[in-house]
Amino acid sequence: MVLPARDLQFIVDELPPHRATQAANQKCGCRVVQRLLERCPPGMMSSAIDGILADFVSVARSPYGNYVAQHVTEYASEEQRRRAMRAICADVKGLAADPFGSAVIFGALTRGPAAEQEMLAQTLLREPGLLAFMATTRHGSGCARRCLQLLRGRHLACARQQLLPELACLKASRFGRFVAQVLEGPQSSVARSPYGNYVAQHLTEYAPEEQRRRAMRAICADMKGLATDPFGSAVILGALTRGPAAEQELLAQALVREPGLIAFMATARHGSGCARRCLQLLRGQDLACARQQLRSELACLQASRFGRFVAQAL
Repeated sequence: MVLPARDLQFIVDELPPHRATQAANQKCGCRVVQRLLERCPPGMMSSAIDGILADFVSVARSPYGNYVAQHVTEYASEEQRRRAMRAICADVKGLAADPFGSAVIFGALTRGPAAEQEMLAQTLLREPGLLAFMATTRHGSGCARRCLQLLRGRHLACARQQLLPELACLKASRFGRFVAQVLEGPQSSVARSPYGNYVAQHLTEYAPEEQRRRAMRAICADMKGLATDPFGSAVILGALTRGPAAEQELLAQALVREPGLIAFMATARHGSGCARRCLQLLRGQDLACARQQLRSELACLQASRFGRFVAQAL
């Protein structure tokens, strides 16, 4: 039988701030505190949580306390969860190097306040070499993979730049190999499959919003490889037409940034549709660049079965 929260008040009363920290660091006490955090309203546990937050980093590095620290980032009040995230950011290097501290970082990246998760990922990224180091450790591997999901734009490019030079080491590592799989884009193998490409296209259209964006980023990361594959180019066309609206233009820009790629694609079956869709999506300097690349191959486009449709759009 599970007692309602109001009937647990007598236990909470026995946990003033200093005792809450002590209990969090004990084998049995940590389980009591975890269950209370799960079952009691944040306001009821406010004083105990404040005590834990006062010594949060020490609790996070404890063999038992780290579980309580993870629960604080998930179950405390919104303001206390943010305080916990700030405490992690303030000592991210020390926690990342600790086997229990890294578990707390992983918990914060996955179950902490959504608005703070990307900020924590960026903090990890700012420490030179830290992400690559973590990628080969038990909990750090999960942190690295989660960062690759959370980060965007130049931050994502920076994360990949830090990890890719260590690819051989990652592949040789028990935990790092999972990060290597993400870097090499396992989605690409599905997208290049005669059957899997249809599934990849459906992911960009029907998956939850965050997963659709991840699929778009995977396409951008292997743009050249997918564009030169007959099935991969079908996935690019699907993403340009049915992917998240905010990401479609970014994908078109990534295509144009590869010299000569849009002109090459314009003469292929699915690539022709990609080129025409890019001309619809792009604006300003990007559109001018795309038109310049295509016009330089206008004669080839006009002579091509699929390219002539692009020539007409020009």
